[in-house]
Amino acid sequence: LGGRPSGVELKDFVFGCLCGIFTMAAFVLSSTSNPLFRSRKASATCMRRNVPKCVAEVDVNREGLDLSKADFPIFVDRDERVKAVKNLSQKFHENGRPLPDVETMEWFLADRRYDVEKSYEKLGGMLKWREALVEVPDDSVEREYHTGKAYLYPEPDKHGRKVLIVRASKHVTNQFPFESSERLIQKMMDDAVDEMTDGTETILGVVDMRGFAMKNSDVKLAQLLVDVFFTYYPRRLSELLVVDAPLVFQPMWQVIKPLLKKYSALVRFVRKDQLNEHFDGASAKRFMADFD
Repeated sequence: LGGRPSGVELKDFVFGCLCGIFTMAAFVLSSTSNPLFRSRKASATCMRRNVPKCVAEVDVNREGLDLSKADFPIFVDRDERVKAVKNLSQKFHENGRPLPDVETMEWFLADRRYDVEKSYEKLGGMLKWREALVEVPDDSVEREYHTGKAYLYPEPDKHGRKVLIVRASKHVTNQFPFESSERLIQKMMDDAVDEMTDGTETILGVVDMRGFAMKNSDVKLAQLLVDVFFTYYPRRLSELLVVDAPLVFQPMWQVIKPLLKKYSALVRFVRKDQLNEHFDGASAKRFMADFD
């Protein structure tokens, strides 16, 4: 590692730590006891909050089609948006695939600038990933959840975002089957989206790097994390705070950094005492007490 890194270098390897850690974080995000394993069938097709129906039950031709309110720019009028949702639905029907809910379809359309072909490819990849996890045993996933490596903080930050906390030192590479970690990531992200309040569509990630060692480095999970936020849950992560990252993480970061592309702009390396800046008043005190 040779010498003390500059601020830019530190930001780089910490973002790596954020990836490895956020991957583990991604696994354990369910904060309630047993909603961790709700309907497996619904879990394969629905990922949007408060959606009572899955695709096949949604009539995209109805006059009052309710479109999502994404918090990233969508310069498309309503008629074009409805048309795009209908065309994307038709693509799924033509290929004999189950439909996700309408809001999920539009979220992916907005992410792909309403290009139906690109949206179908990306959304189809997400559904294929979820479907492959349906048969993963619950008990293995639940054991991993109870390690405490990651969880959803019960209060939002000062911007109203759900807060996902990841404890890097509690993730040990190969301790659990990789498929269990994938399913836990999926469930945590679903729960985070489900618990978002109106007007808030993104997550604040906080990765606690205190005590991080080489046994906690997991490049395979880091790659999965990149897929989770690029492909499976696009534009859901708004900011990632990497707390007190050690130099030992730098080699892993050098591997992960090229995979992150534009997401590197979302990472901030901070000290523990800077975290309270993201909460207001008494909420900041409660968060700091929990984080310790």
